[in-house]
Amino acid sequence: MDKIDNMENISEETEVKESLEEVVETTETSEEVVSAEEVETDAKKVAPRRNNRQPSYRSNRQFGWESLDTVQDDRKNELIQEVFDLQGDDNKDKIDEIRDEWNQIHVVGTDDRLETRFERALERHTASKEAIDEAIARKTELLTQAEEMKDSTRWNKTAEKYKELQGLWRDSGWAGEPENDELWEKFQKVNDYFFGKRKEHFDNRVQRIEEAAVIKAELVEKANEYRESEDWKATSAVMHSLMEDWKKAGFAGRGTDDQLWEQFNEARQVFFGRQNDHFEALRQDQKVAFDVKTQLVERAEALKDSNDLEETRVEMETLMDEWREAGYSGRKYDNQLWTSFQGARDHFYKRLHSQNTVSTANRLEEVETELENINAQIDSLELLNETIIAKYDNVLSRSLPSEDHDSYESEHEAREKELAELQGYIANNNKSINDHFDTLDRLNAELNKLNR
Repeated sequence: MDKIDNMENISEETEVKESLEEVVETTETSEEVVSAEEVETDAKKVAPRRNNRQPSYRSNRQFGWESLDTVQDDRKNELIQEVFDLQGDDNKDKIDEIRDEWNQIHVVGTDDRLETRFERALERHTASKEAIDEAIARKTELLTQAEEMKDSTRWNKTAEKYKELQGLWRDSGWAGEPENDELWEKFQKVNDYFFGKRKEHFDNRVQRIEEAAVIKAELVEKANEYRESEDWKATSAVMHSLMEDWKKAGFAGRGTDDQLWEQFNEARQVFFGRQNDHFEALRQDQKVAFDVKTQLVERAEALKDSNDLEETRVEMETLMDEWREAGYSGRKYDNQLWTSFQGARDHFYKRLHSQNTVSTANRLEEVETELENINAQIDSLELLNETIIAKYDNVLSRSLPSEDHDSYESEHEAREKELAELQGYIANNNKSINDHFDTLDRLNAELNKLNR
């Protein structure tokens, strides 16, 4: 390039540079959001203008050099023109073909200016191809950005971003054929898609505002229905659901939206204020319960090793009643306090049960002894009854003198008296036996209970 830059009196150099600049010429960014067609209109002007400004080397009359009178020089001028005609095209094979032909027709003594122009044409072709590749990369990136935000509903901010992309597109240069038109059509389609949706959004805005006002008025009514509810958990969920519906309803108009919000929020605040007061009261109750149960734990711990078992048992039952009356002390502490309280009670009742086990064994022995004694007494009474009955039969079978005998009356009276006495003994014995059987039933029932 130093050789080219130092060449003097080359009138075509300025024309070559201007032609290259036309390839990447851009249009000025407008302050307004311009349409996609306006962006590309300027860009499409580049190619034909570029071609119109290409220097032509097909005629000797364009140069006025005596060295171009030869056929070889004419052909070289044509080859130079062919290189210019290929500006921006990715046609390495064609360039190699032109270069081979140039080398074949090279003649010693040929005007060096032709060599310079040919090298410059090749260099310009390379520079133009690089510029086009860069333009393709830039426009592809701009197209990607446009695609990513085409479904955005942040209408104003996104429109400004599209305006920025349009300006960058104009400045991105010519991307060659057919890529330039293909990329432009895609970019234009994305722009049209977004701005079409944006126009539809604002065209329907009045209707959406009216619909939002109706929806929000209904939400105000529903919120007022629940503002005095004491079903805290369910109503809290309802209020949160209504809030989500409010957010989805959209804008209801400048004045209307603020007015409806004040009514809606006032109903919500009434409910949540009452809910907060309720749970604050619960927290206070739980604090009181915590203090009471803490004291009950301390009392149970102090009693658990007492040797006055019966009195302590009564006291433990009293502590249990007080525990139930104390109420809930909160999720954080209630289980912990209960574990400590019940641990002290279990310790005491294990000791009580152990003592009762000893007492039970002693009582079992006593009952069994009583049962043996009662059974022995019953056996004795039954044996005595048998003896009395035998004697009764003997007295009853005793013969008496005849009725006309002087002793009949006295003997008869004596026998009846004796029989009556024997019957009295039997009756008393039977009563004693029945009493003993009642005692047996009681002792057997106690025995069964002790053996459980």
